[in-house]
Amino acid sequence: MVFPGLKKWAEQNNWKVGKNRIYGGYNGYYFTAFDGNGYKCFATLLPCLEESQRAEILRNLNQNKKKLRLAEIKLEKGILSAIFRETWRPLKQEEIKKYLDHVTNVFMEQQIMGVDKCSRCGREVNHEMVLLNEIPVSMCKECFESTKGESQQAEQEFARTDKNYIQGLVGALAGGIVASIPWIIFSYFGWFVAILGLVIGKASLKGYKMFGGKLGMGTRWIILGVTAFSIVFSEVVTYVIAIMVYHEIPFSMDIVYFVLTTPDVIREMAPNILMGCFMGLLGVFQLFKDIKQEVDSAVVRVEQG
Repeated sequence: MVFPGLKKWAEQNNWKVGKNRIYGGYNGYYFTAFDGNGYKCFATLLPCLEESQRAEILRNLNQNKKKLRLAEIKLEKGILSAIFRETWRPLKQEEIKKYLDHVTNVFMEQQIMGVDKCSRCGREVNHEMVLLNEIPVSMCKECFESTKGESQQAEQEFARTDKNYIQGLVGALAGGIVASIPWIIFSYFGWFVAILGLVIGKASLKGYKMFGGKLGMGTRWIILGVTAFSIVFSEVVTYVIAIMVYHEIPFSMDIVYFVLTTPDVIREMAPNILMGCFMGLLGVFQLFKDIKQEVDSAVVRVEQG
């Protein structure tokens, strides 16, 4: 989702609005921008950077952090990301302009290649905007076709790679059940535990990776299912323990059956389960973004801008 601040910038500067971001040209360079949880990020791809250019860009921006209201600067794999925190107030249009004016001046001083040349071959030939994982770059037709072919080949190879989903599922279950222990303890003493749904989701993904599961399109559904299962499991175990302690009886499957089939017990468990699933989903959806980013790093999606 693109928030109003970025939409306004896109409208005033003839940028395009995508599903989750805006992108366009400014002072001869392409940028993309998106909203995060309490922040905005402006990113640009800087291909073929020399180490001296990279060092000077980082030095300059870090030196002017306060002036430009920058919270964090990253320059990894040729992608410069500028993060602006919006905890107390939103980023203003003039602050966006101030940053873009400043950073494009730095690019020009360092003779960084702009949109007038192909980002891949460096030639000044017919070129157009191309999106590499939703980041705009300038690319000639020949390089676009070549890059697209490489992307399709990489995608096919990635699809053929064994993702170890079974091992990952076992690991996700192990992680989810371990993370269920705090839920069981806190819920038993009557504390609000729904927030722990976030922890269960993250622990499930951690377990998935630890057991050798590789990220793929099926990973998100495994984590989602395991998170929901672990939350229900936690609440059922809590009630089973409460019944055992109250009646001073040993564990038996009859108690589990009673918890799962008694309407009054189900009604008591429902609020915690529903809120826990809601909080878990919030955490899982953020994990979905992280998973998508990792998958994207393995397969670069190429499309015309």
